[in-house]
Amino acid sequence: MEQIAGQVHYLARFYERALAELGSAGFVRVAYEQMCSDPSAVLDSVAARVSSSYGYELTVTNEPPESFPFRAHTAQQEEKERFAELLARLRAEDS
Repeated sequence: MEQIAGQVHYLARFYERALAELGSAGFVRVAYEQMCSDPSAVLDSVAARVSSSYGYELTVTNEPPESFPFRAHTAQQEEKERFAELLARLRAEDS
C-alpha cells in the first residue's frame, strides 16, 4: 500500500505542477459530483472555456444524460483511512 500511496502522491504533484504551468485558462477542473449531477453544465463550461481561450466552437454530437448515478465506495474503510494517512505523511514530507 505504501508503494501505491507514493505513486498517487508523486503523480498528483506532477500533474499539479503541470497544471500550474498551463495557467487557469488551459484547463477546466471538474468535480466528480458535478459531472454526475449535471453533465450538460460541465460540457457547456468546457465548450465556453475552449471558445474563449482558443476561439474554437465545440459541437455536441450526442446529448449527455441528465445525470449519472453518484457512487461512493464505503467498503474497506480501514484501508481507506490507512491510505489517507500515508498520503498525508508524504505531503508533510514535501513541505
